[in-house]
Amino acid sequence: MKNNIIIACDFNNKQELTTFLNNFKSEKLFLKLGMELIYSEGLEIINELKQQGHQIFLDLKLHDIPITVKKALQSLSQYQIDMLTIHLASGKETLQLTSDLATQHNIKLLGVTVLTSLDNSDLQKMFLSDSLTSEALVLNFAKLAVDANYYGVICSPLEAQQIKAQYPQLKTITPGIQLSPTPTDQKRVASPTMAREYQADYLVVGRAITQASDPYQTYHQIYEEFNQERKSK
Repeated sequence: MKNNIIIACDFNNKQELTTFLNNFKSEKLFLKLGMELIYSEGLEIINELKQQGHQIFLDLKLHDIPITVKKALQSLSQYQIDMLTIHLASGKETLQLTSDLATQHNIKLLGVTVLTSLDNSDLQKMFLSDSLTSEALVLNFAKLAVDANYYGVICSPLEAQQIKAQYPQLKTITPGIQLSPTPTDQKRVASPTMAREYQADYLVVGRAITQASDPYQTYHQIYEEFNQERKSK
């Protein structure tokens, strides 16, 4: 199973997802289900996809007070989730409560650091700081994830190497993957080769695969590019 390439299934409904998955026949994939699909189809689609042999990364980016996030995780634990995202900005207490609970249910928690749609200018305006950088903020969030024993963090490929240098045990899951320079709503981006060189552990790839003329071929192209050096070792 090529489980270090996660396909972001940002479809409007189950029919669109099924049509897309037909490109892969019986191949088992690692699928990211986000707000669009879950809010449209409901959580039952998780177990349906698990029964088909796929791995599931549920990307709801939980962010609230500790008890609310804990109860949300308790509710979600009835579904066959492999990975789940929680905003690290929820704070230390939330992270610790969810970490203990996730371990009981064999769910790998991923802490969301800074969205790839934001750059330094955006962050400086948001936090009223002329010197704040995405790198500094991401590293600070990464420490919170380590302290809470999270499996990994969501970060841009550009920050993965710095995170690995300080916290080698922390997995880096990186969206913002592009095959060619194209207009996008993401700002901190990289190619699969660059992400590999920056020591990303997983790639999250959406439109580059889901909107490709040949999704199957594009998926395997990204896999080969990202895993080239790993296969030669």
